[in-house]
Parts: sequence; structure tokens; C-alpha cells
Amino acid sequence: MLEISLTSNEKFISSNKVTVESNKKYRISIRSIGIFGEQYCAYFGIVMFDERDNEISRKIQWLNDFSGKEQTYKLVFTIPKNIKYVKVIYRINEEVPIKSDCRYRLTPLEEIRFIETNEDEISYLPEDFVLPKPIGPTPNDERDLEKNIVWIFSSPRGGTSWLGTRLLEYKTLSINEPYIGFHLGINEPKIQDKIVRNIDLFEKDPDYFFSSRYKKIWQYFVRKLILGRIYGQFQDTKTPIIIKEPNGGTGADIVLRCLPQSKMIFLIRDGRDVVDSWIDGLKKDAWFTKRYGFTAWNEKNKVDEIIRQSSYWVNTMEIIKSAYEKHSKELRYAVKYENLRSNTFEELKNIYDFIGIEIPEKELEKIVEKHSFENIPSEKKGSGKVTRSASPGKWKENFTQKEQNIMNEIMGEKLRELGY
Repeated sequence: MLEISLTSNEKFISSNKVTVESNKKYRISIRSIGIFGEQYCAYFGIVMFDERDNEISRKIQWLNDFSGKEQTYKLVFTIPKNIKYVKVIYRINEEVPIKSDCRYRLTPLEEIRFIETNEDEISYLPEDFVLPKPIGPTPNDERDLEKNIVWIFSSPRGGTSWLGTRLLEYKTLSINEPYIGFHLGINEPKIQDKIVRNIDLFEKDPDYFFSSRYKKIWQYFVRKLILGRIYGQFQDTKTPIIIKEPNGGTGADIVLRCLPQSKMIFLIRDGRDVVDSWIDGLKKDAWFTKRYGFTAWNEKNKVDEIIRQSSYWVNTMEIIKSAYEKHSKELRYAVKYENLRSNTFEELKNIYDFIGIEIPEKELEKIVEKHSFENIPSEKKGSGKVTRSASPGKWKENFTQKEQNIMNEIMGEKLRELGY
């Protein structure tokens, strides 16, 4: 058997890819000896993937017996028709609610056999359990953590990946789109030609969960939810945590009201270049349509897509700009993507100063050089890819005069407000 001994700061991840047949029912089992540890620090399971490598389902068994006696754990499950392959997994101190010092002896994955069966299904979803109250951040931890959170709010395709997960890599932690702002600020379809958020549409309804009547209550608990979730990921209250939240820009004002001591960076990009980038990503066989299965535009509905994306940009910028203006001056920073692109070193130096990180000039030069668009391998950039051109003003070449007029009619006022 495989012997695993870990401290609470160590983790064990193991997975084995297996091809299976749709609509068949299988049984797999393992032997486990739990020698010491805490419940809910480890599980074994099966993860099902479709042809796009998206996880569709996960069935697990918690390895919660620490009697020192050998136990057999098994899963019985049916393979849906859209599944291409599965992975058998062990997760110890990773993707689990409890992390602890522990020791296990386990069946190696390569020895696990898939056996066809007619047995009743035996499997659990990861969330099918009741936990004791987790050990979360103390009030002092929450205070320190909040002060070290740096939100990057922008529109999607605004450059947040370049800034948030690459340029700001020095002595920071990062979260790549938690979508909390998106869930809080989710939009309804247009009402009288204006995009309206659920939270604004229903705020006067006392039964609505986020009713303005109970704002003081739910803001308090949303704050604790966000801080607790971030603390659970890093358990670090001293290091700046960069959170890029482009799709969450529609909820920037709500997030910042709940966490008024956190910092925000307002990353502004010409909306016409944003729409140009979206149109490229949403064409047939481009990165976005392939990754998420969205229907690509065609020449018949291209103008409709331009209108939709232009309207979404205006709405998002309006919300973020309002949130920025209401946030503490000491805790906010605005930067244009175009300036960051043309003068990366100086702009980035100012941003590190804002965050409170002293970075040697040589380190800053290395980061700028490492993550410059010119140094990205050619096979990883270009039309149809996530990283396309990083060239401000390309919209003038890629849209007809009619399409440009449509964008300017929708975005013109907001573009002027933002200095374009």
C-alpha cells in the first residue's frame, strides 16, 4: 500500500486518467488505513470530464476512519453519455474543508480496477456532509486581511490578466476571478433600453434577499463571507492579495461597500478596443467559443453582438467609476491600459507604491521584460487567442465605418468621461 504522512501545511494530490464507456455502471474500491488525522481532510473519488475537458461531475468518499484498522471504500456510479474520460483521484489537505497532520496507507491508483456492475449507486458529492464550524479568521485577522486585499476592477478584456496575474507577481498572492462581484451584480435583460441589475431592480422588495431594508445586516455577512473565503485559500493576512475581477466589475460598488478598507485599482481601457477583442474571441473557433461553448456570431448578427458588448461596457464602466468615486481616495488608484502598455515601467512602479510594496528597479525591469507582449511566444498570441494584439486603436482597422458609428453612439459619452 501507498504510505502518506503529511503535516497540515503539506498536501497530496494524485489522479489517474481512465477511458470509460457511456451509460455503463462501474464499481471501484480502495483499501485505506487511517492512522491519525482529522475528519474531512482527505477523500478519494471519481471526476468525470466531457470532450472539452470540462469537469461535469465529481463523486467521492471521505477517508474519515482513523482507527488504524483497514477499511474498504467503494464508489458505484453510472457514466453519462456526454463523458469522454474520468480521473480517479486522491485529495489530502487539498480541496478539503479541514487540513491536518495525518497519516494514511492507501491503495495505489494504478491498482484500482473498474468493474462493471448492477449494484445500487454508492457515491457522494463533495458537499454531502455536515461540518463542525470551521476555524476561520479572528476579528483581527479580518481587519488585517481586508487592508491587504487589492481588487482590480475593469470590463472583461480590459487587461486585468496582464496586470493582475503577471505584472503584479512580486511579493503578492493572487486570485484569478472569484466572480463574487458578478454574482452580486448580475444583470437582468435590458429594461427600456437600459441594463439593470437584480440588486437594483428588487431592492425595494422586503422579501428580496439583498433588500435595501436589511442592507446593514447582509453587508456585514457578505463581508465575513468574502474574508472567510479568501482566508481559507491562503491563511495569510500580511501579504497583499491581488484579485482580478473583470466580470465582477458589475458588483464593484457592493463589494467595496462591504470591504471599505480594501484597495481598488480601476483599470480603464478604450471600450472600442474592448468590443473589438470580444468580437475576435466570439468568432468561430476562437478561444472563448471553444472554451465555453458559446455560439459564434455571424455576419447577420454581428451588429447585434457589437451593440450588446458596447452596452455592457458602458454599464460596467458606469458602476466601477461610481464605486471608485465613492471609495476612500487613499485606497483607490486609476490607470489606463493604454498608458500601462506604452509606459509599463513607470506605471507599474506607481502601482506597486500604491499597494505598499517596495520593489527594486532591477526586479521591476525583469517583470516588465518577462511579461511584455513582444516576449509572448507567437503560437500563444494572435487573432482568436486569449492574448491577441495588445495594440490600442486596432478597432479603427477591424470595424467598418458603420460599426464604428454604432459603437460611438452607444459609448461616446462614457468614453469622453474617461478621457478618450
